[in-house]
Amino acid sequence: MNVEQNPSPALPCAVVRDLLPLYLEGLTSPQTDQAVETHLELCPNCAQYKAALTAPLSSPEQTADQREPDYLKTIRRRGLRRTVLTAFGVVLAMLLLFCAKLFYIGSPAQAEELLWRTEQQKEDCLTLFVSTSSSGAAFRGWQVERQGDTAVISLRKTLASSLFGGSGQAAMDIPLEDLRQIELCGALVWQDGESIPRETWLAWQAATPYTGDAAALGKLAQALNVGALCGEFTSSLQTDEAPYAWTLHFSQVPQDAPLLDRQMERLAYQMLALVDNLEQVRWTYPQYGGHQVSRTLTLQQADYRLSVYNSRQERLKSYSQSPADLERLRQTVAAEDFPINP
Repeated sequence: MNVEQNPSPALPCAVVRDLLPLYLEGLTSPQTDQAVETHLELCPNCAQYKAALTAPLSSPEQTADQREPDYLKTIRRRGLRRTVLTAFGVVLAMLLLFCAKLFYIGSPAQAEELLWRTEQQKEDCLTLFVSTSSSGAAFRGWQVERQGDTAVISLRKTLASSLFGGSGQAAMDIPLEDLRQIELCGALVWQDGESIPRETWLAWQAATPYTGDAAALGKLAQALNVGALCGEFTSSLQTDEAPYAWTLHFSQVPQDAPLLDRQMERLAYQMLALVDNLEQVRWTYPQYGGHQVSRTLTLQQADYRLSVYNSRQERLKSYSQSPADLERLRQTVAAEDFPINP
């Protein structure tokens, strides 16, 4: 007679976990195996416990191998962090140096960048006022050095900054005892008792020996500010034979022709003095109706008028020997009683 086999009753989790080691070794009966498997299918916790029992154990070598990539990653992360911090530090240091160069250290100022004037309220002391033509510039590091009979003044030019200080203007008192001249960043601003304005120094710097050097004459005309004072012009030169001449051709009809003549004649004295072999300065301008006016100042005329005015023998070319001499010429021909275009 066949005996009917009843299905295995459900096993509790504790029993299943006790049986799992035997089950995994194959030491349990088929009925027990079926009951355990049925329980594992229905119980995720026990199934996870079984998976943990069957997972391969890691060897010490495997653990070390697993830790090694993490260690290398840590080293690389630290190295990258150091590299980034170092690069940031270098950039920051360069930025600070750049700012220090622009706003504090600066560069030696050039005379062409400066405006100046002088006052002498005391016989033995000169007050020098210096400023810059640029609103964004400042000066610092003023130094006055005595070199024989010359006081040499130097300073540095920086960008203006409320953080770093500095100013675009200054005034200083300079004792004149045993001094012959005062030099400011390469420019003579006082010489032999004569204050040298910026315009005079620029004109004296533009002196040239030859009438045939058109580029040099253009620089001289610019230094004398001919265009702004008299109007637009073109130049023609006579250099193939004496008398060597420089002619300025003004293109517009002047609003005040006598004023243009007086202004050009005063400039012509300086042109004749500052171009060594120049003997005549001419200028022309149109009038309404098509008539062309031409004027001339010769070296002989200039010498004669200076001699009469100063009551002594004069040579115009001698006024180009120094900035002080040129300034005296400028003051002479600018005087109201000087015989301009008689």
